[in-house]
Formats: sequence, C-alpha cells, structure tokens
Amino acid sequence: ENSSFQKAIDEFQKVFINDLLLCKEKIERLKTQQLQGRTFEKERNTMKSSALIDLVDKLIAEEDDEVDSQKRRLADPKTSKGRWDPFHQGDILRSIWFYGYKGSLTEPPCTQLVHWRVIDEPMLISSTQLMHMKRLLFDHIDADCVPTSVQWEGSVARPIQQSTTTPVWKCSCKNFLSDDDREALGVSTC
Repeated sequence: ENSSFQKAIDEFQKVFINDLLLCKEKIERLKTQQLQGRTFEKERNTMKSSALIDLVDKLIAEEDDEVDSQKRRLADPKTSKGRWDPFHQGDILRSIWFYGYKGSLTEPPCTQLVHWRVIDEPMLISSTQLMHMKRLLFDHIDADCVPTSVQWEGSVARPIQQSTTTPVWKCSCKNFLSDDDREALGVSTC
C-alpha cells in the first residue's frame, strides 16, 4: 500500500462524503417541501428519481464503513501522518521525466488540444487503493445531487483511439536536470 497515495485518497474521500451529506440534506429538504406542497418544477424533477435517493443512501452507508476503516488506519502508528502534499517527490511522483504526446480530451467533445505527460516511472499502489479511487471518482455526486463523472461502465466516455501517427517523445535528463541534481552533480546535463 502506498501511504502517500492513501493521503490523496483520504482527501478525495472527505470531499466525497461532504458532497453526499449535502445532497442528502437537499433531498430531505425537498421531501419536506413536497409534503408541504411548496416544491417547484426543478425540485420535482430531482424528487422523481427515487433511484437517486436509494443511491445516495447506499453510498452513505458504504462510506460509513470506509470512514471507520480510515479512522482505524489513521490511528495506526505505522501509517504516515499529515495531509497529502501533491508536490512531494517520492511515492507519488517517482521521477521528473516523462513521455509526452499530443492528444484529445477524454470526454466529449474530445477536442484535440491536450498535451499529455506520462511519468516514466509509474507510481505503485495496491489493488484496493485503485478500486477505492475509481469508486470515489466514478460514484461522486455533487452537493446538488448531480453525478460528476462522465465514465461509462468503469471506463472513459469514449473508446480509446487507435493512432500510429501520433509522435511520442521522451523528456529525460538530457533535456534538463532538476535543480537538486544540477547542484549535486555540478553540471547542467547528464
């Protein structure tokens, strides 16, 4: 298990739970207004979906289990303490070098304007962490009870595009050295 990545998951989970609770409050408020005959068309449309209410209740119940697990993990002296720092090089960012290519957005309109960077040394995480992160991303519902993911059946919103003409480049120490490496080695390239 990657303790640095776990900190990131824990931060995502806080947002996930907070938004679920705000959504549930909204649903409860709309139920009360509906009983009092004070709902408007937009609110009626939200309330028509009993499946949404069931989903929110199910997600909250699942998150209760995750919160208990998270509390136990954070109480364990062997796990790392503190907040996640996305700029901390180590377990998450294992290298400053990468492969790059020009590509498109992964959701409609799939515009060809993205410069993708793939770090040349992958971050190692457990299968449990991967499944937890997928769930947090794919099942997220915002405070207005709107799903935020465009994924479909656990994948991106469109099929992966096959391309043999897209040039891929590698940025390495021959292109630049980090400030730490430059200072330690006393040179500007490897």
